[in-house]
Amino acid sequence: MICCFHGRYRITSPRGYRSLGGTREYHGGLDLVAVDDTTVRAIADGKVRTLKEPSGFGNYIRQTLSDGRRIYYGHLKGFCVPQGTYVHKGDAIGVMGSTGKSTGAHTHLEIRVPGSSKESLDIAAFCGIENAIGSYCYYPLDICADKIASLCGLAQSTKQYLLDYDYANDLCNKLYTGMTKAQGKKGSEVAYDAAIGIEKKCGLSKATMNYLWAYRYSQELMVKLWARMA
Repeated sequence: MICCFHGRYRITSPRGYRSLGGTREYHGGLDLVAVDDTTVRAIADGKVRTLKEPSGFGNYIRQTLSDGRRIYYGHLKGFCVPQGTYVHKGDAIGVMGSTGKSTGAHTHLEIRVPGSSKESLDIAAFCGIENAIGSYCYYPLDICADKIASLCGLAQSTKQYLLDYDYANDLCNKLYTGMTKAQGKKGSEVAYDAAIGIEKKCGLSKATMNYLWAYRYSQELMVKLWARMA
């Protein structure tokens, strides 16, 4: 999972057909509004170009990936990187704005096929986020681990286990205890019961729960846990 914003954000217009000013048109990307931090960050590694299109994307960045696909970050207030910079996923590249054809401050995020075609690909699937209007939250894995460790009173060794190894019964119990403490509830002594509590409280899918229970700890799960605990 990855987003161009850290913290809380809203999707105000998903990818797909929409009506704008009485006209039905195809929207090739996602419109996102930052709530906590308006810094726009790269969602992949690649070389960037800073561009201007007053009647469209306004100030925008076009990032070219190693396979030729292009990511667009539109309507920026300003740029944080010079022309031609090679940036890495998570690097700050701009600031959310309302330049170009825009009705309010947001960032248009879109991915297109290699070349000069305007054919768009599924940016939501690329990022691993919802393609639906709503409020969401994203933090990088290392930040999530720090916050969860702090909220749940996890030892440094347990936090490292959380980042590196298979899911532990002790960790599952401590997470659930930490998440329910604010409601004055007592966490379950049984890891399975704790997992069910986490599943319900965080809205996790069965597939994600199976991943949690049987395999290495997933970034998607970590982000969802912290988003519900924050």
